[in-house]
Amino acid sequence: SIQVIHAGDATEPVGYAVDVAELGGMYANKIHLIGTENGLGVRNAGHIGAAVSEVKVTTEGQLVNTGYIGAQQDITLQSQHQIENQASGVMYSQQGNLQATSKQKGIQQQGSLIAKGKAQGKGNITLKAKETISQSGESLAEGNIAYQAKNIDASTTSVLAAGVRFTPTATTEEKTINPHNDQGQTLHLVTEQHTAAHGQNLASDHIHIEAAEIDLSQSQTSANRLTLLAKQGDITLANSEIFIDKTATLSTPTTLATPNAKLLANHFLIQANYLNNQQGYWQQTGTNRLDFLLAQGLNNQQGVLRTLGDLNYQGAQFNNQQGVVTTPQSLYLNTQQHTFNNQAGLVSAQQDIQLITNILQNQQGTIQSQHNLTITAPNLTNQQKGKLLALEQLSITSQQLDNQTGLIQANQVTIATQQLDNRAGFLKAKQAEITAQQQVDNQAINPTGSLLQAATLRITTPTLLNQQTKAQSETPTQGLIADTLEIKTDQWFNQSGGTYVSQALNATVAKLLNNQQGELLSLNTLKVKGNQLQLDNQQGVIESHGNLTLDLKQWENIGQVKSAANAKLSIHNDFRLDTPITVDGKLTLKVDNHFANQTQLVTGKGLTIEAKSIENPVQSELSSQKTLLKTEYLLNRGLIDGVKNIIFADQLDNLGSGRIYGDQLAIQSHTLNNLLEADQSATIAARERLDLGVGTLTNYDHALILSQGNLSIGGALDDRYHATGQATFVDNGSATIEALGNGNINTQRLWNHDLHLITGEHHQDQRISEYALNHKSQRYSSLEGWFDRNNNSRSDRNSYFNFYDGRPRVAGPTWVQWHFNRHTVTTTLEHRDPAKILIAGDLRLNGENLVNDVSQIHVGNRIRMGGRIFNQNEKNLNLKGNGVRLENKDLIGEIHRHDEGVWYTMVTKRKRHGIGKKVWAKYGDDDKPFSRDLPIEYFKFKLVDNTIGQAIQPTGTAIRQQTIAQQAALSNLQVDFTQSTPLSTVPHVRAVL
Repeated sequence: SIQVIHAGDATEPVGYAVDVAELGGMYANKIHLIGTENGLGVRNAGHIGAAVSEVKVTTEGQLVNTGYIGAQQDITLQSQHQIENQASGVMYSQQGNLQATSKQKGIQQQGSLIAKGKAQGKGNITLKAKETISQSGESLAEGNIAYQAKNIDASTTSVLAAGVRFTPTATTEEKTINPHNDQGQTLHLVTEQHTAAHGQNLASDHIHIEAAEIDLSQSQTSANRLTLLAKQGDITLANSEIFIDKTATLSTPTTLATPNAKLLANHFLIQANYLNNQQGYWQQTGTNRLDFLLAQGLNNQQGVLRTLGDLNYQGAQFNNQQGVVTTPQSLYLNTQQHTFNNQAGLVSAQQDIQLITNILQNQQGTIQSQHNLTITAPNLTNQQKGKLLALEQLSITSQQLDNQTGLIQANQVTIATQQLDNRAGFLKAKQAEITAQQQVDNQAINPTGSLLQAATLRITTPTLLNQQTKAQSETPTQGLIADTLEIKTDQWFNQSGGTYVSQALNATVAKLLNNQQGELLSLNTLKVKGNQLQLDNQQGVIESHGNLTLDLKQWENIGQVKSAANAKLSIHNDFRLDTPITVDGKLTLKVDNHFANQTQLVTGKGLTIEAKSIENPVQSELSSQKTLLKTEYLLNRGLIDGVKNIIFADQLDNLGSGRIYGDQLAIQSHTLNNLLEADQSATIAARERLDLGVGTLTNYDHALILSQGNLSIGGALDDRYHATGQATFVDNGSATIEALGNGNINTQRLWNHDLHLITGEHHQDQRISEYALNHKSQRYSSLEGWFDRNNNSRSDRNSYFNFYDGRPRVAGPTWVQWHFNRHTVTTTLEHRDPAKILIAGDLRLNGENLVNDVSQIHVGNRIRMGGRIFNQNEKNLNLKGNGVRLENKDLIGEIHRHDEGVWYTMVTKRKRHGIGKKVWAKYGDDDKPFSRDLPIEYFKFKLVDNTIGQAIQPTGTAIRQQTIAQQAALSNLQVDFTQSTPLSTVPHVRAVL
């Protein structure tokens, strides 16, 4: 055992109290070096070796080792001043602890410190200094390492290793760290101010560093566990490599800086105000939740944050530009009203992602979940091919969502925003629900994008913009594409736009749908409705393979409208149709006010029109297999046709060029007018059966009511559309009612009359004399004989009236004579245009006032009236049968005669005649004026005709064949949902660094 004690006073020259370099070496079982001189130290440039026990050096001055200090047991160094283990210095304890203490200064460790003895419960290295511990050398311990100082500064060449395994080899010792375990060794660094450990920091169990601020930049740090506790300043890990098997606890009140660093741990426990991980790499290999609670935010530019557990970020701004944040579990990001910048970055989770931020910048970035993705961001920018992806549900709550050239895709997408800008963007889903409080802008600005596509797509917004997205081929790639599409909006702008569905399009549009040159195409049903909706379809296309429904306020510019099935159109205003609508099935049109058809509206299986008033002008047509019109007023100058044609109108005016046809034609109208206009007479004609349920039927001026089968006129139509009840008035004036089968007319009043009957007068004057015996009333006219005065007869006092027909003459001496002019006025027929009722078979006739007025009722077989059967009426007599009477009224002529002249009495007196004998001479008294009107004489013209039992002479009017509806030639459309964007491949296994 060697114990060297050197004492002196302070007046001695400065130097070393013990200088082993001068001694050359010191060998013993146990060595104690004690220097008591104030300010003098110990320098070892030689070899100090304690073969059995310990080496203990105590000095009041500086302790410098450039040689070798070795001991079988402990090595204890204690100095009031600086302790230096220079680069060539070695301190080696075989089975003990190595401890160095600088009470007033610091420690420089540039050489090697080696402590073995773990088997003996030792092998620890402990350095304590009042000032700074500086290290560029190695400290290797089988046991623990503990440094305590004001500051620690370990350079990049330093090695701090606790839990070292020393394995002898042929020439040297191999030094490795024991496998990490909870019973391993600890590296413990504690400073008052700054700890910098830039070299290798190794421990088989725990590395624990406490300081005001910690800097492990450029270090290689590996342990079972890690605790970094910076009490005041930053933790800096820039360009470091830190591999921790279990928990790494990083705590700082300010900044945690890991730029270009690589950190791997089973579990990170982080407490910091700000994390700078620019180009850094974090990987948590365990499944515990990874929490980043960073009040001042996180910079992960070009960095990587990976974990196998949930990831939870709560803090201020998160900058992930070109960065990666990934987990196979759930991810929660909350920037607390700040910004999440993911430009060209990747955020990925196999489970749910919930992102809450004020501003989300995802230009060229990707945020993806293999389960659900929920984003709350008042301002969200997903431009420049940014991607928001989820395999299940994707929910976005935003105020401004800018998806220009971006992609939003999930199995189910829910978006709630103020504005969605999807110009050149893509939204794809199986189910998508978009609610935008202001507008959805899907206008095309590029040949690609501007695509909202989902199997079920729901859009709710005041304004929907979808212009310029019309497909350029059979398979659309832009616009609105869905199996089922539901739209609720105030205004929908689809000019040159494309909306394509394979199953159902249901749109509720409150104010305006502008589809100029646009396309609304459905492979099944299509429905657009809005009580105040104005539709402009100029050069636009609205097509459905299934049922089509349009419910509008106003429709301007009809465009091209087609349905391969049924169509239902409701217009809550006036409606003018000037372009054909093609419907293979049944078209139902309801118009609140006036409907004007100015085209050929011909449908395949049915046409039902209900309107307050209907106008079908010249060259217009309404036709179908079954045509049903319901209106208060119908004005027809065109063609209305149908295999079954049913019309209900309070008033129906069929004028001039108007034609109403049908195989089975039935009309119910309070007032039915079938009239002449512009030298054309209207026609109502049935190819098989005609039923008229009318109040007043007016058929004038060569107008024609014709049935090529049976005809029935009553007051209404029954459920089979057959006439029933009794009409009020059938007024057939100079027109024709004709049936080539049987007829049934039941009306209170029938007036079959000649509107254009014109009579004249024939005037004739004639001189007439009349004679009567005195006091006799019998007069004899010069028209029936002549008067012989027999004047101056010698023997015969009488005068005589002789008859032309040879009757005995009348004789008498005194006669009263009238001589006058007779003016005769006789009715003549100038023009006639009789009305005609022509029934080829039987006619059933019933009513109260039935008049055939100077016209014709021809019945080929029989008239059944009032229970009686009339087979003939050769004399055109009136017919009566049990309270029913048909008056066959002929034209009655009149003869009016007026006589004007004189009268006197002729007497006979005996008078000498010359100088001869007396004779009977005739003398008349004075003429007196004479005037009289004879009774009117009536006569029949025999113009009325009620022939029964003889074949009628039909008008021979042909009914044109019904127009065949053109089948809807629909656009070829293929809706493709097969294309989808896969999620980015992100490995979640432990990285090999």
